Formats: sequence, structure tokens, C-alpha cells
Amino acid sequence: MAETEERDDGMIRTVGIVGFGAIGAAFASRFSRRARVSVIVDGDRLDRYRREPTTVNGGPCDVTYVSPTGISTTGVPETHDDAGTSTPHQAVPRAAAPLGLVLFSVKAAQLDQAIELARPFIGQHTIVISLMNGIHSEQRIRDSIGHGRVLLSTSMAIDATRDGRHVTFSTIGYVSYGTMTDDPSPEESDAMTELSTFLASCGIPHRTPPDMRRAMWWKFMVNCGANQVSAVLGAPYGVFADPKGPAATLMADAQREVIAVAASLGIELPEDGIAQCQRDIATLDPTKYTSMAQDMLHHRPTEADIFGGEITELGRERHVPTPVNTTLWRIIKAREGMWDGNRKDDNGK
Repeated sequence: MAETEERDDGMIRTVGIVGFGAIGAAFASRFSRRARVSVIVDGDRLDRYRREPTTVNGGPCDVTYVSPTGISTTGVPETHDDAGTSTPHQAVPRAAAPLGLVLFSVKAAQLDQAIELARPFIGQHTIVISLMNGIHSEQRIRDSIGHGRVLLSTSMAIDATRDGRHVTFSTIGYVSYGTMTDDPSPEESDAMTELSTFLASCGIPHRTPPDMRRAMWWKFMVNCGANQVSAVLGAPYGVFADPKGPAATLMADAQREVIAVAASLGIELPEDGIAQCQRDIATLDPTKYTSMAQDMLHHRPTEADIFGGEITELGRERHVPTPVNTTLWRIIKAREGMWDGNRKDDNGK
């Protein structure tokens, strides 16, 4: 498979999105300002998205849907004739080829499938980032693909929500990213520069923390508190508005357990990180919901296992008590169990 010529001058001109939920669609709407954006899907979703394209903040999303089989279709709404008869855009052959940037934004349980979908689009020079929750996705992608320039990355302070195929957001938040090693190769350093230039051109705020693994654990701490508490309560961000209120206090208790587990692993997360989390949440639309709260409200499978489940297991291994996270996790799993036979599945966030 020949490497694409889309990055001869080090500029990212083609982007692939794997996972076209709220996060994926929000970033696709920004990426399409400066690049051709392809949403990588399986055959079933290609047909579904062709019939009902995604909108972002009320407008069409300028993307092309592609599958590893080489079939593609545009992401703009279907056309209508004078009589009002709709005509979906036709799927057309298009050879799969490596892209300049591939972004993963699927639920944790769908990562293995997503990797296989994305594999034909990742070449030696493709930059790969994951905006997934949890702390392991980049390593799993790198181990499975075996090539490409995989960077550690997180997305924070975005308030995107999805209702059917309609996505809205008021803030894109910011992306943090860094290399997977303390001694990056020239290729990794080049990837950092290229990604920075591209994000800036798309109007996406971004940061390059000196310790990216610590930054990922900080997001993990935020999610273990905010996502799980909001999911249990079925409440929007506004529930945390009072930093001394019961919801914010419960969130902070869960986050302190993550700080303790991280410390046992040699990762220092300062206590004032909890206050920073409160400040970040205060910038979000108080009527919008975390991704896990959205999943709970729509009876979709949640990512509780990579939050409360993960920290419970790590706490057990490190002999660090995690009663708050364990309880939140068990409540969410119990509620999920009540939905058997009435579940909705979705590979996007």
C-alpha cells in the first residue's frame, strides 16, 4: 500500500475519524476547516450514516464516510427532487490509503474493532491520537498496528452532546498531547510539530505537558469523579456548580482515591487538581451532560469498567482503599443490568 502524498511538506491534509459520536463529530467539524475528513466505519454504519447524515450545531458535517473495503459516500444530506422524493448519495469505490492523521474516539469496548477498521488507513507516517477515556488505548493501538506515529493525547473541557445523529457543543475544550517515551525519536518530534500546526490552523486550543502520562492520569481522576457521579445522578454539569454541595463533594471524594492510587504507582497528582477540575467544569454549559451520563440516560453501555472498575482493581493490587469508586461502579453496573433486552449500542462517544 503506497504512502499518501498528502503530507509531502509536513502538513496534515487528510484526517480519519474512528468513532463518530459527540466527540468525533465535534472535532471533525473543526478538522474539516483545513483537511479532507473521512469517517471510518463498517458497512452497516456506512449505510446508516448515508441515510441519516450527522449534523453539528445544526449544520451538515463536511465529511466522507469510508470503509476498509474501499467504499465511500459523502456526509452531506441526501438530495430531494421537486416532488420531494429523497435520493441518498451513492456509495462509490475508493481505494483505502494511509491518511495524515487518524483519531480514535470510540468506547473502550469497541477499540479492537476500531483498530481493525482503521488499519488500512494508517501508514508509517500517519499521526495517531486517541481521545478515548481511560489510560491504555494508545498502547493497545501501538501494539496492534505496529507502525504509525502514535502520540499520547487527551481531550478536556469539551461539552459536546449527541441526540440521535445531531451533535451540539458550545466549547471544543483543549487537547493535550505528548510522546510515549521520555526520549522521543525524530519522527515523534516531527509528529508533535505537525500536530501543533494543524490544531492551531483548525482553531483548537492545545497543550504539550512536560509529563503526558501524568496529564492522562489527571484526566482519569477527573472522569472517575465527574463522569461516574453525573451518571449515577443522571444530572448535567450544573449539578457540580456548588463546590461544597453534595455532588461536588462526592466527586472530590472519588478523585482523592485516584490521587492515592496514582501515588502508589509513583505518579504525583496534586490535591489542587480537584479544584482545577471544578474550575474547568464551571466553564461548561451547565445544561449539558458528561458522556457517561448521556449513556445512562439513553440506556447505552457505559465505560464504568475503565473508571470505577479500573481504579478498584488497581487499588486492590496496591492495597489502597477505593470505597467511593467501587460503590459508584457497582451502582452503574447494577443499573446497566436492569436494561437487558432494552439496550442501544453505539461505537461513538
